[in-house]
Amino acid sequence: VQQASTLVPGVDFEVRAPRYFFYIPQLTECKYLIALDTAAALNKAHDKLKTLDERMLAMHRVNIRIDLLILLAVVCQKQGRHPEALEHLASALALAEPGQWIRSFLDTGRLIVPLLHRLADNGSQQGFIQKILQAFSSAPAEQGLFSQPARIPETLRSSMHHHLTKREREILPLLAKGLSNK
Repeated sequence: VQQASTLVPGVDFEVRAPRYFFYIPQLTECKYLIALDTAAALNKAHDKLKTLDERMLAMHRVNIRIDLLILLAVVCQKQGRHPEALEHLASALALAEPGQWIRSFLDTGRLIVPLLHRLADNGSQQGFIQKILQAFSSAPAEQGLFSQPARIPETLRSSMHHHLTKREREILPLLAKGLSNK
């Protein structure tokens, strides 16, 4: 979040064309606002997500709507608007179930798990929710949008270093910076 706070303010996410199956720049800003976790940021994220959801509904972009509705559920949960959070999550599940879209829920992280349990307790979409929860139980503990990245233990990192050639060790930091293969 700290690094993103220096990068996000200078980007106009609205002018970037969405690559609907790979990257939606407008979601990046919303995820950043959610990660800030302030009242103002959550309100702004909510408004942006609602507007984007209306646009995607008109375009019949189900895959993007699933992500939007999950993020709306997270925002509403953080704002204490629990019935609305459950409503958004139930809508996301209804859209995701026919295609078995589980990845979107996992990518959001474990923050969504309590909401999934609450919906399952209400008797909603129990079979599909159980599949998602099962996927969470087999996923690494730190996985998800609002989780810290997994740390490689120092012992493993040093042993990996010995398996790389000198040139690979030179190129690896450049790739990490996002430079091209050239």
